[in-house]
Amino acid sequence: MAPPRSCHLAFRLEPQIAPCLCWAALGSAFAAHYGLEDAPGQRDLVIRIFGRFDPKPAPAEAVLQALGLLTARIDRPLTAEEIRAEITAGRVIAAEIALGFGGAHLVAISGIAADDRVQVDDPRSGRSLMPLAELVADPGGWWSWRRSFLTGPPG
Repeated sequence: MAPPRSCHLAFRLEPQIAPCLCWAALGSAFAAHYGLEDAPGQRDLVIRIFGRFDPKPAPAEAVLQALGLLTARIDRPLTAEEIRAEITAGRVIAAEIALGFGGAHLVAISGIAADDRVQVDDPRSGRSLMPLAELVADPGGWWSWRRSFLTGPPG
């Protein structure tokens, strides 16, 4: 059996333009990544979802479906092997993170190293490498990866 390998995508992260708009930042970045001709900016995406610019949370699943990019919802974190398979196929993963104080945050996973550190693209704090086990469940109890959204080009 071959040892695990590193794989990363050229994913352009957009910082969120307002609090609670992690979903809009990632929706816009996913649309650009998959080459949507009419890829909306964050503001336009908020207006598309709510009918007006109203910076508030929105369900990631609904946003990815509206863009035609959702291929599957999985109600658990992905394994290192599953992450490698998605990244190798050119597909960025959306990960819903449950926050210890309530609520949720959406991040993208666009790579994984041979030692199972994942490349996390957070529209609030930027790009980082984090051990997969730590992303799944923060040792301090501040967050846990609860849901995965697989994405792909429309069609």
